[in-house]
Amino acid sequence: MRALHQVAASQLGVGVWYQKGFEQNGIAFTSPNEDEIFETLGAQCANCHTIVWITGRSDPILNEEVPQYAKHGGPAYRKYIKDNLKRFLRSLPSCPHCHQQAYDLFINNIVIPRYQNGESYSLETDQGVNEEMSAKVKDIAIWWYGDETEAKRLNLHFL
Repeated sequence: MRALHQVAASQLGVGVWYQKGFEQNGIAFTSPNEDEIFETLGAQCANCHTIVWITGRSDPILNEEVPQYAKHGGPAYRKYIKDNLKRFLRSLPSCPHCHQQAYDLFINNIVIPRYQNGESYSLETDQGVNEEMSAKVKDIAIWWYGDETEAKRLNLHFL
């Protein structure tokens, strides 16, 4: 049975850093890029901006077979994907921080989460990583939603 656990960000390949000039917004999190072996995806709470991470291979909604009516792309496929992501967000447990069911952002290797204070990240204003501040949060605890079998497969150690 899946449950919420805290793990070190590095165990899932989640990037944790401060952006130069935007430190007041809090930590920026990023899922692993597509070149890495991690399969980490996330959902961000609209209320408190906490992120719950999963390993995509373990989620039945994200791994279901695409229905025949949507297999050929186009509007039917886009609607199916949009509805599928909404179902996924609703399937997660209540947020471990604010205890609301308010996930509104699906995070993958191309969708960047909001900062801790809720501000949106912008690639246009990227000024690089603040190395000094980022070093202080290099491997913080993050929330992971999964089961014992998945944790063993990934060699995760709960905090």
